[in-house]
Amino acid sequence: GLKLETLESVFNCMSGNHVYVIGGVLVGALEMWQEFYRLVWHCQKKVLRENIVDDDQGIFLMCYYYRPDMIKLNYLGKNKWFDLFRCKGKRTIRTFSHRMRILCLHK
Repeated sequence: GLKLETLESVFNCMSGNHVYVIGGVLVGALEMWQEFYRLVWHCQKKVLRENIVDDDQGIFLMCYYYRPDMIKLNYLGKNKWFDLFRCKGKRTIRTFSHRMRILCLHK
């Protein structure tokens, strides 16, 4: 599993381009998004103060370092990202995208 014991270990993962997080797949309770937003903002500022620019995966690793209680990492397996569409029971891409559209529009 992922062990980030120091902030330096986070920066080492960033600079070594180690992939642990699929950035485009985030699931969370509605009430947690504001808190997550503040955490991401804090981590982005911290990275920029170190004159480092990184993608969302690196920022999410830093978020995990600061708040492992907030973030649960699920190992999908190599090249199994598409299985995410099957999580939470039988669902097709169509129903998944419909649910996401509803969530995004708050309807």
